Amino acid sequence: MTGDPYKKKTIRISTIIIEVYYMFFFKSKFFAKVKKGSWAVVTGASDGIGKEFAIQLSQKGYNIVLISRTTEKMEEVSKTIKEKEPSRETLIISADLSEKESIEKIASKINDLEIEIFVNNAGQSNEFPLLFHELDEKTRKNIMNINAVNFVELTKLMIEKMMEKKNGLILTMGSLSAIHGAPLLGLYAGTKSFVLNFTNSLAYEYKDSGIKFHCFKPSFIATNMTKMRASFTVPSAQKFVRTALNRIGSPQIDINPVPIHRVIEIFSNFFVHFFMNYVAQIGRKLRRRAIEKQQLLDKSKQD
Repeated sequence: MTGDPYKKKTIRISTIIIEVYYMFFFKSKFFAKVKKGSWAVVTGASDGIGKEFAIQLSQKGYNIVLISRTTEKMEEVSKTIKEKEPSRETLIISADLSEKESIEKIASKINDLEIEIFVNNAGQSNEFPLLFHELDEKTRKNIMNINAVNFVELTKLMIEKMMEKKNGLILTMGSLSAIHGAPLLGLYAGTKSFVLNFTNSLAYEYKDSGIKFHCFKPSFIATNMTKMRASFTVPSAQKFVRTALNRIGSPQIDINPVPIHRVIEIFSNFFVHFFMNYVAQIGRKLRRRAIEKQQLLDKSKQD
């Protein structure tokens, strides 16, 4: 049985209408009343997306805990926050999230703070596309520890703090690559798929706890990590974060807040084989260029 074609058509149209509404017309009311003294914790806060989350959440009324490896950069972010919002407090925690000891350090530093928001933004990928067996052990461990192992431990820490007040918001950074994978970035894509499914699972586990969850799954964003310029298909970190925060409180758990990225996601769902081959082709080209560049650098050093 094929079912009622008119019913299927109605469902499709309704889905499109709902999608368009949340993409272009939904306005978050989550930040309408921010309790004085509330803190937001942001990992990977020294640059790019994390930096923008820290700045924009401070503008919405939150004190900010900045977590990253680079103290100097976090001090600059803290300075920017206080210039824009003089009444805000900041706490800088220098921590390498590839190391287990960092979790204990963070736990002790935030013990007395009232944490309302946790942005689990820190992430690690290959420096450039490579075949999986070409990744060295250090890179493999860093990707796994930052994107998965310590990601889990930090999430547990924040949930325990939020359960005390039965209130909180946890935002995670997935990726468009989490849906079907990314050839030559396979380990990174695998960890992002974990992040996406883990976040979805927790959202239902803690549905009645007062803790909300969202996972963002963008494509490329213009940051120092991607080394890409802002364009129609590659939004700036500032624009991405502004759009993402405006979707907080919607019934959707996993969100692609950038319209063009959502279009790419839908296209990839219909043409998976074509999409994966295309990504693999680009990855191979970038790998070849990077290897050739490295060979030239090595040769120049020898000369």
